Amino acid sequence: MRKILFSILFLAFLPDLLAQQEPQMTQYMFNKLNLNPAVAGVSGAVCLTGYGRSQWVGLQDAEGNPINPQVYGITADMPIYAIKSGAGLTFQYDRLGFERNIDIKLHYAYHQIFPNNHMLSGGLALDLRHKTIDYTKLQPMGEDPSIPFGSDGSGMVTDLGLGFHYNIPRKFYAGVSISNMLGTSSEIGGPEFDLARHYYVMAGYHFDLLDRKRRRTVVLTPGFLLKATQGSVQVDLNAIVTYNDLVWGGVFFRTERAAGLMAGITYNGVTAGVAYDYTMNNTVHGKSRSSIEFFVKYCHPVFPGVVKRSAYNTRNL
Repeated sequence: MRKILFSILFLAFLPDLLAQQEPQMTQYMFNKLNLNPAVAGVSGAVCLTGYGRSQWVGLQDAEGNPINPQVYGITADMPIYAIKSGAGLTFQYDRLGFERNIDIKLHYAYHQIFPNNHMLSGGLALDLRHKTIDYTKLQPMGEDPSIPFGSDGSGMVTDLGLGFHYNIPRKFYAGVSISNMLGTSSEIGGPEFDLARHYYVMAGYHFDLLDRKRRRTVVLTPGFLLKATQGSVQVDLNAIVTYNDLVWGGVFFRTERAAGLMAGITYNGVTAGVAYDYTMNNTVHGKSRSSIEFFVKYCHPVFPGVVKRSAYNTRNL
């Protein structure tokens, strides 16, 4: 168990960290704004999403303290038709062992609309991150003078994100993005922490399996998400089946040897879903290989305003 603690925590607290991982979400396709600022406003609706994930449930250190990664957050976005744009906001709290992060992101996206409502958007995100580390609970294998054991450390880090997204409504989406683009750093109680750049590529396609004219629809949506940072590349493969725009279920496989199920329901603009992951990698303790995730999303469609034109009549001259 001590080896698990050191591999997850101690290495993450070394000075000049270069590969800090951001929280991962299995049901990313229902909240793509978390990964790509260009998605802001693309749905043509005011959307509010709440989500949470507890990874490797039950993972503890030698003293029984929970050290499994956990993340909870809220995202909101909406279109701004007057300037062909979209705006969004993300508030996220995540915990990894004795490290805490509060992350606020402001998103902006510009929309270029083509015939048949195809849309290409480009977006920027301003990231404000507050990091806190409780050094009093670390159990190092050796002494390191750069780590202030017996105290707390905190600091603020700011960075930028960039993304592009292409969308064909109810048919296809694809996007590329980068977070922590500047790779900024901050001292947290003494050690220097660098935000590593993270790269994302995602895509999905909707196959209609039953004719919508029959008032029954079955849609198959395969998709993938590629995540890369320095020294690490990971791919999520998934497939979701949706029945009558009401209930859906799917499977996924992650190249780090994790797999699982997800399911949910959509009704009156509200979509809710849960996912269960199981890690097959032997580096994770046998009793702590399960991860649980949930989200609730509400979207209210909004439409461009109609421009009224006044009548012109020469008789009024």
